[in-house]
Amino acid sequence: MDELFVILDITGCENWPFALQYLTGPASPRSIPPEGRSNVLQVSRGAAEREAVRLAEMHPGHTFALFLATHATVRTEIPASVNFKGEPFMRRSLTQLLPLDDGVPF
Repeated sequence: MDELFVILDITGCENWPFALQYLTGPASPRSIPPEGRSNVLQVSRGAAEREAVRLAEMHPGHTFALFLATHATVRTEIPASVNFKGEPFMRRSLTQLLPLDDGVPF
């Protein structure tokens, strides 16, 4: 899989409810209504484009958008403490956001 796509029905997205009650400005995150949520991950641009067009034809007046995954989180164990010999004896977890072309297994 080289690219991962999700298709969402973004019709009226400016009116979706705010995701966080304490953030209600124009740039605040919005919650995607259940009827607009995708449960399919497309693994090629061509298939995603065809499916978006098919959905738009089946649902006139709706707008469908393709979202391309560009980054993913990866958790790595790193040494937190070392002994006098420089050998790690305690570890901690580090989570990073990495580009998908940087070793993330998709």
